[in-house]
Amino acid sequence: YIFQNKSVSSFSTFFLYIDNFDISEGFGFTFGGVLLEPLITAFNSERSSVALVGSLCSGISSIFGPVFGGLVNKFGLRPVCISGSIVAAVGLALSTLSINVPLLMLFFGVIGGIGSGLISLPAKIAIGYYFETKRALATGISECGSGVGVLVFSPLATFLLNQYDWKITMLITSGLCLICAIFGVLMRPLEAQNDDNEFDERYFIMSGQLMTAN
Repeated sequence: YIFQNKSVSSFSTFFLYIDNFDISEGFGFTFGGVLLEPLITAFNSERSSVALVGSLCSGISSIFGPVFGGLVNKFGLRPVCISGSIVAAVGLALSTLSINVPLLMLFFGVIGGIGSGLISLPAKIAIGYYFETKRALATGISECGSGVGVLVFSPLATFLLNQYDWKITMLITSGLCLICAIFGVLMRPLEAQNDDNEFDERYFIMSGQLMTAN
């Protein structure tokens, strides 16, 4: 098979991992760290209730994995990833309007978690469709983005909280979510064909046109 845009895919998934884990995982971890005290003060709530928001976001993004996988099969990697970035950005932006912790759970935990899952799943499986002989190396490079994102976000959140309040921090992070849409656009559908002129099934998954051979 002849696959195109391999380096572009690896590049985009690497930065998707950075941006998504910077936002979802990094933000989830930061809810138990630098963001915890400002939110406890803002909502006059218990520590455990506020910490649950970050856990809910991380849990939702994984629990609905089968649903996200079905969406990828039907619509393709690119539309799902772009949609996820928009959903995550909207969830984070709406979280600044929260007047209590339950609303914060809804906006950031549920909506933000769904958006995060819609971003992360395409990033995880894209490498498998683009690479064959160097698949392990490409996957390893992409996975590095998750570690970079988690390491970067805590200092970034601390800096933003020192300069602004938690609401501005959320809005800035919401803007970062939209960057995922740019990298999602780079997930171009595969153009592959075998020697018998039968299209590779992976092409249709990337294109959102899953077809089963008769």
